[in-house]
Amino acid sequence: MWIMKSVICIVVIIMMATSSLMSAQTNCSSAYDSMTNTTKESSSVRKNMDLGAGEQIISCLPDFAVMRSLRWLKKKQNQDGSWGDDIEEPKSLVTSIALLAFLCHGDTLDSPEFGSTIKRSLKYLLSTDVQTSSKAKLSCLAVEHGIRARVLCEVYAMTGNSFVLSVCTNALNVIIAAQRPSGLWNMQYSIKVGQDDAEASCWQMMALRSAIISGIKIDGLRPALIAGGKGMLNIIQDDTVNNTNVLAVLCIQLAGLWHGSIRRTNMDALNFIPVDWDKPKCSRPVCHWYFMTQALFREGGTAWRRWHTGFSPQLVQKQSIVRKAVKIECRENEAYFDIGYWDSPGSNEHYGRIYSTSLCCLMLEVYYSFRSFFMVVPEDDDIGLDLE
Repeated sequence: MWIMKSVICIVVIIMMATSSLMSAQTNCSSAYDSMTNTTKESSSVRKNMDLGAGEQIISCLPDFAVMRSLRWLKKKQNQDGSWGDDIEEPKSLVTSIALLAFLCHGDTLDSPEFGSTIKRSLKYLLSTDVQTSSKAKLSCLAVEHGIRARVLCEVYAMTGNSFVLSVCTNALNVIIAAQRPSGLWNMQYSIKVGQDDAEASCWQMMALRSAIISGIKIDGLRPALIAGGKGMLNIIQDDTVNNTNVLAVLCIQLAGLWHGSIRRTNMDALNFIPVDWDKPKCSRPVCHWYFMTQALFREGGTAWRRWHTGFSPQLVQKQSIVRKAVKIECRENEAYFDIGYWDSPGSNEHYGRIYSTSLCCLMLEVYYSFRSFFMVVPEDDDIGLDLE
């Protein structure tokens, strides 16, 4: 008799578990259907959606938003493989940040849906030298060069290609040579004039860190990274409105200077900065939130969980969706797919829609954004890159 009762109990438990799983899948599917069936004109309905019906809903929606944004970026790519127009959005800058969004998603040159997009953008970046381009704007030169160097380091980590390595080496040497006595950089790569620029410095350090993780060997690479971290320690301030302390904390992390009361104090300050898309606390919120996401993800723990539960649902809700806009060539049996983008809610975001969309996408990809760094580099340094 007790055996029969035990069997009945086990069957009941299995049925309950199955029912819960099906319910969760239904909730997730319903939430996605609600998002994709909401047009741009009915965005007020999307903004008022309650995503708190279950954690499983929040966990699955960001992946759909990421795919919509990548497909939107693919659709907006220029014929020469670039993004941008060199007017509102400098081509090399936004092409680099857009390509980074694809690479951080885990896509490669061989990806069925995005492989050709990556190949075309990479050919453009490898043929463009920000330093010698007549269209390069001095107001964003360091940021443009730093982002390009970082993304090319990720490409080298993925392919091990010798030509990419040579381009990376040249770009990194420019960064090292432009480092100022303070350990930081200014926006125009000038050693003698101008003030240090925290954002420009952060992008240079992200490029240096990417190079080290990618296995690139250059004299002065690691000392430059450490000097940058120490430089940020000298300018860090308790500033919850501007980017300075966010950037400083991230740079200190990148340099491996995890210890110290200054970092801990400023990290504690970051823990209480809210994400409010409708009423952002700074004029460049998308850029600010991107660096916040990077810093808090590296910190982990309660700080990251608090931040993630705040920004992720808002990004999903605030994405503008164009329904059934593209048909995927590698998926012949599928219908048309939605695409999506973000416009910054800030009053002074420096660049346009491609830049904002790429950064928002990168924020949602943060969980797997460094996956390419852990891939095994082929022994033959020319394997994996066919640009013809």
